[in-house]
Amino acid sequence: MILIRDRLRAIRWHLTGRCVARGCGRLMVLHTRRQRERCYDTPLDVALTARGWLLAHGLDAEVVDAWCQANGVDPDAIVEPVVPVSMHAHSA
Repeated sequence: MILIRDRLRAIRWHLTGRCVARGCGRLMVLHTRRQRERCYDTPLDVALTARGWLLAHGLDAEVVDAWCQANGVDPDAIVEPVVPVSMHAHSA
């Protein structure tokens, strides 16, 4: 069940939010239908820090900085996501 509050948030974001597709950044309301579909098919322009990656993998928040210091990793360094290899690429 979609709440009215959630629907209003979606409408507000569509009117005042910026596109997060890589290389776009325009206001969502300025997108044509074709541009919006192109942006939906574009990777997001977001980055993951080492701290965020460790937290996502279940490491406790209190332990993250100690782990990073012990292993010589900057907790605010941007880590590159690993793109999974398609199984179809190896089946040829």
